[in-house]
Amino acid sequence: MSKLKKVLPLAIGALFLAASAQATTIDFTGLHGVTDPVVGPVSFWAGDPLVPNDTLVDDSVTPLNDYLMSGYADGTGNSPAAGYDTFIGVSKTGVAFGSASFDIASEYSFPMGGGNTTLWVEAYLAGALVGSDSVVVSDSTYQNLALTIAGGFDGLRIFDDLNASSLGEPFHIDNFVYSDYQTPPPPPPLPCTGPACNNAVPEPSALLLLGAGLVGMVYSKRRKGV
Repeated sequence: MSKLKKVLPLAIGALFLAASAQATTIDFTGLHGVTDPVVGPVSFWAGDPLVPNDTLVDDSVTPLNDYLMSGYADGTGNSPAAGYDTFIGVSKTGVAFGSASFDIASEYSFPMGGGNTTLWVEAYLAGALVGSDSVVVSDSTYQNLALTIAGGFDGLRIFDDLNASSLGEPFHIDNFVYSDYQTPPPPPPLPCTGPACNNAVPEPSALLLLGAGLVGMVYSKRRKGV
């Protein structure tokens, strides 16, 4: 029992470590000035590869605490399907994302054109849209956007809707947290309910054990009779 008391806390601790290891945080600190950063299996990018206005790691708003500024695409529109102006793309190699969350903020205290602006995130798997979320902002305060997709996703599009001048507004993200997609375990076998369940054929190993038991009983009786 004393051994069990010693082992049990270690086992529980190992479970907590395993659970915490599933989430990875990218805060962009130390990447100042890098465009389209790649951190481990995660790539951040924006715009046309031939256009230099891509994502940029900066700390203008929060000195010594880098964040990722949005880049620019060629088109304008309110969604990736229509072509969009200000956005960040995220892709992952290897195992797909199971979930992702990040802090997002408008670059201006009040969005250009007045009023509010909507910041979006869309999740894609093999090019197909599988989920989305959005937040309406009216100042430069950080907001959180998060997605968890049952079947996983391998790419994100983070973007701003168009203002009154039909332009996207710059924004930035920080504290990008993701977990890998976990394949769900197979369902347990269904219980046997048919007539055959009552007349199941014994396994060969069970028959072998039964035969050994009978031989042992006969041998024991003979020894007692001697």
